[in-house]
Parts: sequence; C-alpha cells; structure tokens
Amino acid sequence: MSTASPPLTLRERRHLAWARAAAVLADSLIVMYVLWCLSFLAGHAAGDLGREGWLESRAGFLGQRPWLLLLAPLVAALWQITGESIGQRLNRVRLVDAAGAPAGPDRRAWRGVVASLQTLVVLLPAVLGVLRERQGLPGGFWFLLTLLLALAFLALGFADRRGRGLPDVASGTRTTLRPLRETVRRRPWWQRLNAWIGVLVVILTFRVGFVLTEFEPRELVENVSDTFPVLSRLFHPDWSIVGPVIEKMVETVFLALMASALALPFAFGLSFLGARNVMTKTAAGRVVYVLARMFMNVTRSIEPLVWVIIFSLWVRVGPDAGMLALFIHSVAALGKLYSESIESIDPGPVEAIQATGANTLQVLRYGIVPQVVPPFLSFTVYRWDINVRMATILGLVGGGGIGDMLINYQRLGRYEPLGTILLFVTLVVWAMDWASSKARERLA
Repeated sequence: MSTASPPLTLRERRHLAWARAAAVLADSLIVMYVLWCLSFLAGHAAGDLGREGWLESRAGFLGQRPWLLLLAPLVAALWQITGESIGQRLNRVRLVDAAGAPAGPDRRAWRGVVASLQTLVVLLPAVLGVLRERQGLPGGFWFLLTLLLALAFLALGFADRRGRGLPDVASGTRTTLRPLRETVRRRPWWQRLNAWIGVLVVILTFRVGFVLTEFEPRELVENVSDTFPVLSRLFHPDWSIVGPVIEKMVETVFLALMASALALPFAFGLSFLGARNVMTKTAAGRVVYVLARMFMNVTRSIEPLVWVIIFSLWVRVGPDAGMLALFIHSVAALGKLYSESIESIDPGPVEAIQATGANTLQVLRYGIVPQVVPPFLSFTVYRWDINVRMATILGLVGGGGIGDMLINYQRLGRYEPLGTILLFVTLVVWAMDWASSKARERLA
C-alpha cells in the first residue's frame, strides 16, 4: 500500500513554498541580528567604535568579511534541522516523512545539509558581487544571479505536485503546516533551544542598547546634586506671568480642538476605504484599500513635530502650522482606528441587509454605521486628549501654543517662569485626561 502523500493544488503548493521561504528568512534575520550584535560589541570592546560613525564602521567590518553574508543563512539552515526553529514555529512549518509521521533525526540532518548547500549556491554570487564592488568593479550581474537562483529554487516547490522543495526531495521529507490550534505537549523552557536563543537575543539587545545610548546608571547618582538648584527654582513659580500663560494655554486647547474636529469627517470617510471587509470584494476596491492603508501608514509614521516643520515652510510659523500638523496626523491615526473597528463588526446584520437587496450605501448606513458609532466616539475623545498633550510641545518647533513660551524661557535659563508654565500644563493635561476618561465611560 502506497504511503505517498496526495498531490496538492497549485494554491496549496504556493502556500507551502512561501511558508518555507518565510521560515528561512525569519531564522536568517535572527541569526544575522545576533551576528551583528556580537560583531558590534567586539568592535566596541576593541576600541574601534567611537560615538560617531559606528554604522560606517560596521559596514566596513562586513565589507571586509563578506563570508558573514553566507554564515547567517547557513546557520539558519542547520538550526532548522531541529524542526522547531523560531521561523518554523512562526510559519507553522512542520517536517514529516513520506508517511506523514514526524521526520526522524537522520532525515532532518540530511535535509539540513542539502539546504545548506542550496544556500551556498544561491548566495555565493552575492558574495562575488560584494568582492567586485570592493574592487570598484560592477557587481550587479552577480546580485541579479542570486535573485534568479533564489526564485528558481522557490519555483521548485510550485512545480512539485506534492509541494516539496529540493531539500525535501533529497532527504525524503516533505513540509506540512501545523493546525492553527494544534495541542502540543511542550518541554520546559530550559530544555528548548528556541528559549535560549530568545534569552541570548534579549541579552545582546540590552547590551547593545546600553552601548549605543551611552547610558551609565552611576551618573544618575553622581550628578544628582547638580539638579538641586534647578529644581529649587522650578518649585518657586513666577506668578507675574499667569495672564500670558493662561492665554497660551487657551490657544493650545483650541489648537487641539480644531485639529480633532476638522479631522473627523476626513478620517470617517477614509476609514471605509481602508476597511478590508468593505473594499476588497472587487479588484478596484482592493487597489483603493491598499492606497488608503498606505496613506494612513505613511502619514502616521511622520511625527507631528516633523509635520509642524513642513507646514511652517508651507504656511507660516505659528498656531496654524501646529493645527495643520495635528490635523493631518489625526486623520491618519483616527482613520486606522476607525477602519479596524469596521473590520471587527458582526457580519450578521450586514448579510441580513444585503439579503433584502439593499444597495451599498444602505448596507453602510444600516448595517455598519450603527455598530461602529460607540467605538468611533470613544476613539475621537481619546484622540482629542492626545492632541491636547501633543499641542503643548509643538511650540518647540514653531507650532504655536504654550510650547513657544516654554522653549523661550528654557533657552534663557529662567526656571521660575518655566515652573509656572509646567504647573499650568500639568493642571490642564490632568483636567483633560479626567474629562476624556469620564466621557469614554459614558460612551462605553
């Protein structure tokens, strides 16, 4: 009786091939990160890394040792011999034999050897390209060859009717995907290789972080006495500037209010365009969905302080630049929150309304909007609270509000008026936080 696995559909073969590639990529990135951390710390210990130019130093280090480009994928391929690497776990990849039983150590080892050789064949042209670039010669052909070889080996998984890649065919194994809710009896964490690799990554991350940030805990203790004179002046506010401070705080609150109010209709419309369950039913809708999501992601990735600088050049320095900065950031932030609320609605009412023959606008009006109004209101109040806090610092880069006064007194070293400003900022932010929390409780 044959124990061969049944043929897979093209979609299943494509899914398996991408899962294998994603597992290798994830493991390779983890290994590459560990190697980078080790090389960085070694360079720091040797004294060849100063405060400036550490990135250039690291690039030179890797450029002088291009074989490191091979080492990470090779180690990742050997790591996958265990059948339980982090990449394999994340992508639910499982190695089995022809009968569907878990692959034995000998088959996994042979698969790891073949996978390592395949990695060498794919990446060797890239190493040759790096060497030619170092010599001032063009290396584009070799990088293109690496890409073509990678795609060729990936295509083997598409072509094989059982979705096997070259290492699977050579070792008599095949790749399957673990069930989403598979019950597995796991060993204690100290007996798992992945756990120790995770511990190593955390330790290296914090060690590199301490080096890059130049954080020295002892300086907090040694220099604490230097802060006492400044703190003493901050805690003796100058009450003669209360009037101007109140005026600027009112400007700050209205700056946040206008930005939040103007962002609402734009974010509301954008949220439907960026909702997967609304827009991905047609090809044109999928294009609009991708563009809307891209706009929200790009816009949110630029901080309001940067938007203030942009709008200061566009319009002028002042509160209008700060308001526009908060407006554009609020549109993207609220649009993302709104769209995620739309994606998490109960599909039952929508399907019931569609069954009556309702058009798209009627489905949106009676099936979706009633479900999303409460979270929309809650997100809106929360965003206004965020904008109030952001508005207090936009003046640092010319965005108006109380930040203008704050940065001016700080530059002059006048800490008594600065203490007055910080007191009012604290009181207003606390009051707005309390009011917004009460409003969200009423809307919940």
